[in-house]
Amino acid sequence: MPRVPVHDLHSAPDASRDLLVALKDRYGKVLNIHGEMAHAPVVLAAYSGIQAAIAEHGSFDPRTSEATALAVAAADCGYCQAAHTAAAQRAGMNLDETVAARLGRPIEPKLDALLAVVRAAVTHVGQVDEATWRQALAAG
Repeated sequence: MPRVPVHDLHSAPDASRDLLVALKDRYGKVLNIHGEMAHAPVVLAAYSGIQAAIAEHGSFDPRTSEATALAVAAADCGYCQAAHTAAAQRAGMNLDETVAARLGRPIEPKLDALLAVVRAAVTHVGQVDEATWRQALAAG
């Protein structure tokens, strides 16, 4: 039994409900991690605030953003891969593209170069080799 309850839209505290609805709309259902965060409205608000800041100030379209999330998740988070696969499909990626993003297979040159940088940064604790940087810069 989880130590923190996993809330749904009906059991979530009032202060968490609207944020949980927005996350459900993004991911297609209430994910367990979001349902647990809903138990402490401040935690869910902080998480949602970060997501909102990325959406408002980030320069990536939703498809690219989800592709980068898939590349990061492939490093060690099967749960995250599942959630971001669904979100990536809603953002316009097909299933083959989501698999390619996770496995480092080609999708399109500019996105491939970005994902190579993301993979290098995740797997080498922020270090990206010169060849990967040059390839990304060349791709635009």
